[in-house]
Amino acid sequence: MVRPPCDQCNRRKVRCDCDNPCRRCRESDITCTYTLVRKKRGPKAGKGKIIESLRSRASAFTPSLVADGGGSPEHRRSISQSHALSEPVSQYVPQLQSEPYNVNQTDDSAQMPMPTSYFTFDEFTSHILADDLNQYGMPNSPIDLSGFPAGTPIMPALTPVHTSVYSMPPTALQTPAGRGDDLESTAPISRAIELFFLHLYPIYPLVDRETLENNLANFDTIPYANKTLLWSLCALTLAHVDSWPSLGTEQRAVGARKFIRLCFDIRLDWTIEKACFADVLTSLFIGLTFFELKFRTTSNFYVREAITLSNAAGLTSPQTYTTLSEEDGIKYKRAYALLYITERGAAMHNNFPVTILAPPDLPTAVLPSEDPSISIGLAALHSLFSLLDFKFVRIWNDPTAFSDTGYVDLSSLQSHLSKMEFQTSELSDIQKADILITHQYFRLIFWQAALRQGFISTNAANAAFSYNFPADIAIALCAVVKSVPPVAIQVHGIGIFEKQFEVAYSLMDTLALSSSTRPEHHECLRYLLLSLSASPNSRQIFVRTLEKAIDGQQKYRNLAGVQLLRDDSKSRQASRRQSISFHHPG
Repeated sequence: MVRPPCDQCNRRKVRCDCDNPCRRCRESDITCTYTLVRKKRGPKAGKGKIIESLRSRASAFTPSLVADGGGSPEHRRSISQSHALSEPVSQYVPQLQSEPYNVNQTDDSAQMPMPTSYFTFDEFTSHILADDLNQYGMPNSPIDLSGFPAGTPIMPALTPVHTSVYSMPPTALQTPAGRGDDLESTAPISRAIELFFLHLYPIYPLVDRETLENNLANFDTIPYANKTLLWSLCALTLAHVDSWPSLGTEQRAVGARKFIRLCFDIRLDWTIEKACFADVLTSLFIGLTFFELKFRTTSNFYVREAITLSNAAGLTSPQTYTTLSEEDGIKYKRAYALLYITERGAAMHNNFPVTILAPPDLPTAVLPSEDPSISIGLAALHSLFSLLDFKFVRIWNDPTAFSDTGYVDLSSLQSHLSKMEFQTSELSDIQKADILITHQYFRLIFWQAALRQGFISTNAANAAFSYNFPADIAIALCAVVKSVPPVAIQVHGIGIFEKQFEVAYSLMDTLALSSSTRPEHHECLRYLLLSLSASPNSRQIFVRTLEKAIDGQQKYRNLAGVQLLRDDSKSRQASRRQSISFHHPG
């Protein structure tokens, strides 16, 4: 037995020979005592609650087996053989016992019977799993085991709720431990609401500011759905708007992931059966945030989840709108239209499949205290995306598949786009940037679809089917970019820069392959590079890609100005000087 050191040696943290008095105390001429009461290490002695609970389970279950004639092993085996999936229960007992026992369990769970012998899987399900299905988020109904081979363990198939789809990959949701004081306070949410209605409401006119502020003022008492809506709105604003003091791009991305994690934590106890409009908006905002954080597949997952929730919440049911106020009905229809627009955009960017086959109806009414330009801009964007019908999306996602989208259809689409006119004087700069850039991007999309079908030629009578058409699109896009402030473009996030990138890359291909280029084409390429360099995310993704392509074509190296592609402060200053000299030559 190891003897403890004396109090003085323990306090001095020196080795003690454990005599009384010890050597060090004698040498130091101090009193040697052993009065310190030391804590006992190791597990504390139990009170036998677990053993008593196990005994009560066994005693409660044994009489039922005897009453059913289960006292005879031969009889039980004959019953077991009548079911193709019957197996001895003993092989599942170690799996049940391998889980740590919860000493704080309720009285109901303590009375759950424990099997002691052989019986069928149906009996196992009815006796053992009936009370456990609820805590694992499963319906309390008989389980169909006809598709499983004999001897299949049941317990591993039960997945606790905390491993649901809301447990995202660490790469997408890795955050520092703890929420931090910045998330516990409502100040970030208040700032997010202010920035949302300043920059993002023209894009997503789905919420009422007064309602959000009232929910924030009563944050501790509002339903969970309203809390997750506030957090997801804050995450969306952090990811999109660069107007947070002392927060850089990376800090805002970390903050957005933290608020998304809060939404996931709340949704652990959430049921789809009671989905509401706030749940739809939460999933939509989470999907949009993940898109800005460069998680395309994750973003599409939550956009499609929002579409599924919109069905559960009744956004697609005409009966729902009979019980809603006029304002709520407008918001519901706007939300479903924006889900259609968002899903179609993902299909164009990443070839994702679509679930909303036809364009939904969009009301033109204006909400109280809302600028009329909001409804006008949303209607213009809706009319653009309505051109992307299911027939076109199918051939776009799979060019090898049979499609009746032919030359006449694509020519009609291009003609329709060229004749579309927008009331730009009644639109805000944010709406104008979104609509006009998307308009030029769709011209390129339809041209690329024609290229895949083999309709593009050098001697085409229709300019929309010629190889030089991307150059005309780029010139029109440059005029649009020059007509709006840079912040009106940047607030849309990485999606609008990707549209500019597609046009710039197609222009660069045209310049490389065509011998009849004009000086304004080269100037247009240079200006698009300057525009793409305005956003850190765009500079990191799209400008780097264009830089590599330009490096492979020495013909355009000096023309494009490789200096502006660097991230240091000197290169940014050079970029600004080049931009000034571009607008004011000489």
